[in-house]
Amino acid sequence: MIRLAPVPALLAALTLAACSDPKDIKVKQNPQPKMRYEITLTVDHAPGQIESVTSYTQYSVTDKRCAPAQAISGAPIYPPDQNVPFAVTPNADGTWTGAVYLDQLQDEDYYGKGICRWSLQLVGIQFKIGGATFGTFIPVKEIIAQQPWITYVPNTPDSTGYSSGIPATGNPRPEWFAERTPKQFFTTTLAAREDFQ
Repeated sequence: MIRLAPVPALLAALTLAACSDPKDIKVKQNPQPKMRYEITLTVDHAPGQIESVTSYTQYSVTDKRCAPAQAISGAPIYPPDQNVPFAVTPNADGTWTGAVYLDQLQDEDYYGKGICRWSLQLVGIQFKIGGATFGTFIPVKEIIAQQPWITYVPNTPDSTGYSSGIPATGNPRPEWFAERTPKQFFTTTLAAREDFQ
């Protein structure tokens, strides 16, 4: 015979599961990050003057087993990615520079199931020209390798007012974009320099 759990016990279990929702966690900042990289943004052939710049780093948990599973289905509930802003400042040569850390977030046992280890995924930068917002990014692989990441950005942003650009490593080949620059596209270059502390 199948025995049903008492309603209060079932409600308690569901409440506990709800409290363990990864979206509820408060991710801590590493008080002493050391793996520092200086990021420099260069924009060539821009369709106007850059009015403002905002920037962020995106982190993900590399081992999803540190988070709880759904109470009924048992399916994993992944901790949400974390976007952390960082400051960038203009330079005399027209470039913009800011510092990011691979170890910005605190690795910790947030759910009682093991250490959640955070890993930087990419660095993104958005900037405004003539009231329109454009954007670019550099993946963590290129940051660690200190390889510049070139993006060809359409001069006119899309209907949502944001253009993420087209990576130079994609198709069509970069030469196709270069032939049309600066008439249809301008370029952004994000370069990383290791500066561990």
